[in-house]
Parts: sequence; structure tokens; C-alpha cells
Amino acid sequence: MGIGAALGMMSKGLLGPGLLYLSAALCLFILGSYRKKSFINSILIALAVTMLLSFPWILALWHRSPELLHLWFWDNNLGRFLGTNNLGPKKGHLFYLYTLSWYAFPALPMCLLYFLTKNRKVLRDGISVSLIFFMVTFFTLSLSSDARELYALPLLLPLSVIAAAAVPISVIPSFSSFLKGLSFSLILFLIFIGLLVNLPFAFSPLREFVNYFVPGYDSDINPLLVIISLAAPLAVLIVIMKTDSSKTPTVFYFSCLMTIIWSIIMTLGLPLIDYSKRYSDVFSQINMIVPKGECVISQGLGEPQRAMLHYYTGIKTSRVENGSLNESCHYLLRQGKTTTEKKSFHDLIWSGSRPGEEDEFYEVFKTH
Repeated sequence: MGIGAALGMMSKGLLGPGLLYLSAALCLFILGSYRKKSFINSILIALAVTMLLSFPWILALWHRSPELLHLWFWDNNLGRFLGTNNLGPKKGHLFYLYTLSWYAFPALPMCLLYFLTKNRKVLRDGISVSLIFFMVTFFTLSLSSDARELYALPLLLPLSVIAAAAVPISVIPSFSSFLKGLSFSLILFLIFIGLLVNLPFAFSPLREFVNYFVPGYDSDINPLLVIISLAAPLAVLIVIMKTDSSKTPTVFYFSCLMTIIWSIIMTLGLPLIDYSKRYSDVFSQINMIVPKGECVISQGLGEPQRAMLHYYTGIKTSRVENGSLNESCHYLLRQGKTTTEKKSFHDLIWSGSRPGEEDEFYEVFKTH
């Protein structure tokens, strides 16, 4: 736990260790079986390990630049949580509540099944601990002003532990038989469509359909991906056909179905996804327009996009949102959902987006 909390702190700041140790403290006060000296000692040891691994980095950062330590602590930790800065996307406090309805499927329904069929007054320690960690994480994330789907990943761990306890009681023979038939049908359908999309002599209407959503995509088949796309679903299908749907938990067939879908999507669909989602093409165009070493300010540029821009071009932008209006900067990079016109002191010299992207446009302006 101490190493995990330290890793969480080094990767995401105070949120990770805060959630872990707050959950541990609640377990100590709520669960009678955890009110033991051995548990308290283990928490103290874990806390010491976390401090031993984390504090050298904090001290090194303070020694190098107290301003950067202040920026890390107040802006990137407390500022994001309280919403006192312009970092990160802002969502409503109910964001994670409705996100979990699809994000945690089928773990969330399995958890509900467990609590509806089991005696809620007598919960096993593993279930109780998972429930406490889930509630602490859920309410902490919901209170935060900075929210995105990625931050909900820690919620899946406790939900999966609770859902695993419901696996033996999730036997629905009729639904299992339906999933078995659906798995076979989807294999044929997805492989057929995937091959058509990737073949150089693709079916003309299908090619036009794909290019409507992803302009400029040039189909290219990869033999290795084709082999994997055929072998993985076939192996799963063999396992499915050898099981008895009247005795096997239904969630097993659902997991197999998801394995089939994603194995085909991430093989035959990978070239199309890579072409439509990569930033290398659009940012390389910006790199050809902006002279090397020139100062660039950005407006509305997301944190992931800003990092990718630096990765592909070496350009580090100064953000308008943080009050960075350096008069020596002659280039402005704007990201928005729509294009705009700047007629005052900026001339539009380039605009573009990823192929088929309708909500993320980029424009480069130059001062007069």
C-alpha cells in the first residue's frame, strides 16, 4: 500500500495517497475486524514507506524551484480540485454518476445483483473494504471541479471486486444462449466488414461511407492483423461452444463477447482508428508553418493536445488562460469546436483538424 500510494502521488499528485489513506482510516473506524493493532501498524508502515519514497522528490523540487513546488501543490492539486484555476475540463458534480451507468458496465449491474440477493447486514470484509474505497473515491471525484472519464478508472477496481462475488449467482440460461448465438454472428459480421474496409479493392459504397466520416483514408491490409483477428475470436468461440449455458455464469459469455468485439476492432479496425485519431499529421503541418524557435501562445489548447504538440514539434506554448500574453510572441495557436475569425491584430495563416473531426479545430494566427 505504501509503494502504491507513492506511485499514485508521483503520477497524479495528492489524490492517489489521499484516497487510499482516507479509505484505510474509515475501515479502521467502521469495520470492527479492522480495529486491531496489527492493522494500525501496517498503515503506519505504509505511510512511512510513502513518505520515504515521495519526500525526496518534493524536497528536490523545492530545492530547485519553490515556485514550481507552489505551482504543483496549489495549482495542480488543490486548484484542480477547488476549480480556482483554468486547468482541466470542468464538469457538473453529477458527471460521474451518469458516466458510471455506461462506464462501469457490466460491473455495476453485477454489484446491484449482489446487494439485492445477499444479506446486506452481513458483508464479507473484502466486500466492505471495496465498498468503502468506492464511496470515498466516488464522492471525492464528484466534489472535484476537474473531471474527465479517465479519472473514473479507479472506481472500476472496487466495483470489479464486488461484481466478482456475484458471478456464481449470475446464471441466466436463456440470456447465455442468446449471447452464444450473438457471439458467432458478430464474428462473421465484424470480420466481413473489417476485411472490406481494409482491402485495397474495397466495396465502393463502403469506401465512400468510410471516407465520408474519415476523409482521405487509404485502406491498407496487414496480414499479421488479419491472422490475429481470425485466431483470437476463433479461440474464444471454441471455449464458448464447449461450455454449458445452463450452468455457466452469464457474465462469462458477456466477457467472451467483449473479447471478440475488441479483438476484431483493435486488429482490423486499428489502421482506421490510428489514421483518424493521431495528432502527428495535423501537428506536423503546424511545425512547417511556425519557424523553429519561435514563441507561440495558445488559446483553448487542451492539456493532452499541448503535450502531443510538444512531442511532435518541440513547441511549448504559453497559455492565454494563465495570463501569458508575451508581446514578443508572433504566433497564436487556437483550439476550438468551430473556426473563428481574427481581424484585429492577427492574420489566419493555417487551419486544420484531424480527419473527420468535427469538434476539434486548430487555427494558427500571426500578428501584423
